Amino acid sequence: MTKIYDQFDAATRSITAAALLLGGDNVGRIVIKFGAAATAYVQIWGTEMTSGRATGGGYDKASAAVLNAVAKLPIDVGHNDTAAAGLKALRNAFANASSGTGWDRALRDGGFVVAAVI
Repeated sequence: MTKIYDQFDAATRSITAAALLLGGDNVGRIVIKFGAAATAYVQIWGTEMTSGRATGGGYDKASAAVLNAVAKLPIDVGHNDTAAAGLKALRNAFANASSGTGWDRALRDGGFVVAAVI
């Protein structure tokens, strides 16, 4: 492996990033940073980015952090139909998920394509 790949791996070792696709459209993103805590950054295009954090052990901190960030997303986005559809689908995906379902599985079951970026 060359030095550039080693540098890339070191820089992204503790990050998961995904594009959220709905009906073939890129509607948002989720980035999770791992460390002592999991911090999730969630954004549906046309809305402000939110973040959520989960600490402790013995459970899926990434999913807890994503759910925490989703709960902070705005409810009303005015006349932005794409953002409104993305927000509604995102909330429905988590509302309909079984307890213990991982964040990415909940989104896939809710009709999203979760495309790993990193």
